Order: sequence, then C-alpha cells, then structure tokens
Amino acid sequence: MDPGKSPRVRIGRVLVHACENVAEAGRSLLKRGSRALSSFDRPLDERNNGGDGADFPNCDRPPADIWETARFFIVRLEMAGIKKHDVDVSVLGDVLHIRGERRVSDAGRCRSSHYMESSFGRFERSIPIATRVEADSAEVSWQGEIMTVIIPKKETLPPRTTSDR
Repeated sequence: MDPGKSPRVRIGRVLVHACENVAEAGRSLLKRGSRALSSFDRPLDERNNGGDGADFPNCDRPPADIWETARFFIVRLEMAGIKKHDVDVSVLGDVLHIRGERRVSDAGRCRSSHYMESSFGRFERSIPIATRVEADSAEVSWQGEIMTVIIPKKETLPPRTTSDR
C-alpha cells in the first residue's frame, strides 16, 4: 500500500486543509472586524460636505454604569471627546434618554490622515428606570469626561438586605 494513500495520511491532509480554512476564515473575520471599530464607511472629505451633520454615521454609544441608592437612580457615562453642549438629557416616563454627538476634531479633518479608528457622529441611549422617579428634579453634572445623571426617587426605600427576605 502506498504510504501517501493510507487512511491516517488522508485524514491528516484533510485536517491540515480544514485548519488552513479555519485560519483563513479567522484572518478574514479579523480583517472585517477591525473595520467595525470605526464608523467610517466613506472617505473623510465625503462625510463632511453637508456641514449640518445630517450624514454623520452613528458613533459608538458611551459606556454607562447604572445603580441606585435608597434615594436616587444614578447613571454615569464615559463621554470622551464629547462636549457638554453636544448632549441632551431628558427623562420621559420611566426612560432616561441621552442623545448627543461626538464631532470630528480638527486633527481628524486633515486630508493626510491614513487611518482613523476614532468613532464620531450621533449617538443615543435609552435607559429604562425600574423605579418611580421625580423626572423634573434630575441633575446632570460633569467631572472631566464623565457625565453623571442623578434622578431622585419618588419613594425612598432603605436598601434591602438578605435578612429582609
């Protein structure tokens, strides 16, 4: 029997071929996935022609930390690269709405840019509030690039412990 035609060798070749296909698929996925880090789908000069921002792509939503205390519902968002005047915060019913826009920096407008992973454009977050709150008394504060929204609860309840159950 020819050693190149043995079942073990054939299985080995099939496995090597399968591994090569998996590796190629992984490279392809990595290549396509790296483009997902950015919201760019057209050259920079094409995106900025409108001037009004109507054709801006969506940017990544700012990450949020959400918790509550006995008296407050609190949301903290990382707003890197976003200016206070570019953000609108509202509480409608039992949902906190945060809308804003991360604008392209002057450095990002440079035509000699070769590669940019910074996202920009409009974003929107809608965060459900599990408790009844006093929407008119919501307070927004900024500390550096961190925005905090504090909304008083209508009914203050002491924090629950395991012994309360």
